[in-house]
Amino acid sequence: MKNIAKKQNLAFRKANKARKRVMIAKDVLRQLDAKQLDVDMAPYCSIVFPKIKTTNLQKLLTKTDECSVCAIGAVFCSTVLYRNKFEINKHNSAFDDNGKEMYFSSDRESIKDYLIDLFDEEQCKILEYLFEGWCCYDKLNIPADHLAYKYNLYNKSDRLRFLMNNIIKNKGTLIIEGING
Repeated sequence: MKNIAKKQNLAFRKANKARKRVMIAKDVLRQLDAKQLDVDMAPYCSIVFPKIKTTNLQKLLTKTDECSVCAIGAVFCSTVLYRNKFEINKHNSAFDDNGKEMYFSSDRESIKDYLIDLFDEEQCKILEYLFEGWCCYDKLNIPADHLAYKYNLYNKSDRLRFLMNNIIKNKGTLIIEGING
């Protein structure tokens, strides 16, 4: 994955929350176009890279060519590239048997906690449920596979691209007709 230029990092720090979400969505699209994301339903974010001595996830992301992500994981990776404030620890990393490679994977709670000041709980749920095609039984009332049936989006990369373009189009807020708009 490509590192984000210092000039863009500065712009990110100065931006309001909505603008930050747009910048993150644009970066996810950039990574999709560069084929740096292996989009899948699970895990949130999974990376294998050479064993190096750092606990800084941003440095590790820039050492790998591809990252396996779902929608929340893609947003998480782009946010890490902008913020540079996520440390790897024993709870979210492990070494493989030969000790030459490192595997990173993070759980939903760690990622949600990292994103919560930019993407509130409802936006995270909408993003996750629409991407995964889950039926949501809480106040959001998202029908199962809404994107597939309403927008003919069966391909995972197409779903992610649709969701990121929606965030950009709606100036930082994910708004889906029939769900929350």
